Amino acid sequence: MVQRVAETLLRLKREGPGMLLIEQKLDIALELADDVLVLGRGEVVFFGTVPQLRARPEVIETWVGVA
Repeated sequence: MVQRVAETLLRLKREGPGMLLIEQKLDIALELADDVLVLGRGEVVFFGTVPQLRARPEVIETWVGVA
């Protein structure tokens, strides 16, 4: 089911509308995202592109909870 939703979101992304995605599965979120915003305790702790986030593993580990 999750994969079907991800495939639908990818199709919608290709068609052009913008979307806000709040997703717990980081691999899916990063596959779909152009820009990433990470909130921690109600504050923006990171805003940037997917490659910029991947270059900051401490942000992922601390705020997203996966390594």
